[in-house]
Amino acid sequence: MPKTQYITSLRGRDKEYWMDLLPRLQNGLDGKIEKTLRVSYDGLSSEEDKALFRHIACLFNGARVTYLKLLLADSGLSVKVGLQNLADRSLIHISWGYVIMPSLLQEMGRRIVHIEEPEIREFLGTHKIFGISLDTGEIDELYVHKNAFKGMRNLRFLEIDSKNRHMFGNEEVTIHLPENFDYLPHELKLLCWPNYPMRCLPSKFRPEKLVKFKMVNNKLEKLWEGIVISFENSL
Repeated sequence: MPKTQYITSLRGRDKEYWMDLLPRLQNGLDGKIEKTLRVSYDGLSSEEDKALFRHIACLFNGARVTYLKLLLADSGLSVKVGLQNLADRSLIHISWGYVIMPSLLQEMGRRIVHIEEPEIREFLGTHKIFGISLDTGEIDELYVHKNAFKGMRNLRFLEIDSKNRHMFGNEEVTIHLPENFDYLPHELKLLCWPNYPMRCLPSKFRPEKLVKFKMVNNKLEKLWEGIVISFENSL
């Protein structure tokens, strides 16, 4: 993990402080480090920029800038300006057109969301949820209830995946969906669900708002009305 990302937040510290801090950086985020790193986040003058930081931390770390702009086009956030402001404060960097947030800053961003009051939490709740990112890297099986998404009518971003599992060549997670699973939110703009186990998506799902659709290693034969898949693992 590039330690240079923290120079802005840690500027002015002496050598002894740095030598004490480096082992902690290797072991993850603790209270003292989080407090230090949060200076840059709290220093953002715009609530829009703070919201964009949280979006990236929870859902879009590693996303292509062009995709991010499309996915957040109707969010009310000024993505282009916000990305520059986050980069200026070393909260992210843009590399070859991709948004990169260092792991400790991502962890801090997710904690910020976690400690918010449940009724206003953006990425966890019920009808107010608009983003779910589930990392399946450390589980072997996933059971999804037939009504899992019926209370989430404003859900826009759904990702059920594990990059680390693919990276290290581990066996894929086994996903169990009941035969009567029949609902995905119509507001979805991002649907990323590798190893989707069913032969078709819910018949009433309306894909008009989808911007990114990624479902590799699936068993799909039919997406939605009028679209038929005639070969395996095509998406």
